[in-house]
Amino acid sequence: METTTKLDNPLEGGSQHPIVPRFWVSWVQRSDDHRPLGYPPHEPVLGWWRSGYDSEDNATLCALIEAADEKAAEEVIRKEWPEWSEWRFIEPRDHDYRAGDRFPLSDWMEARINSAN
Repeated sequence: METTTKLDNPLEGGSQHPIVPRFWVSWVQRSDDHRPLGYPPHEPVLGWWRSGYDSEDNATLCALIEAADEKAAEEVIRKEWPEWSEWRFIEPRDHDYRAGDRFPLSDWMEARINSAN
């Protein structure tokens, strides 16, 4: 018997609309202001956080993104944070993924994460 995950089967629970994949993305931001261009950022960004600083004191950021694939997730980041400089990782996540307590949700993030798709 073959099993599928939510990542394998985008039509969750018999839904008529496919579930848009989610990605946990992290990058280095070499600018004094590490905020996105708009607040809140465009809807594919479900949440974003500064997770720390690298050895050169550049901000390291991470975000939960809805996008068709990794390349589309990268484009979302480039649109909101045009000063990005280096990818740390881009990892697929299940649709019900929630970042841990280290990444608190603001109101707009909670609404997007809970209502997306």
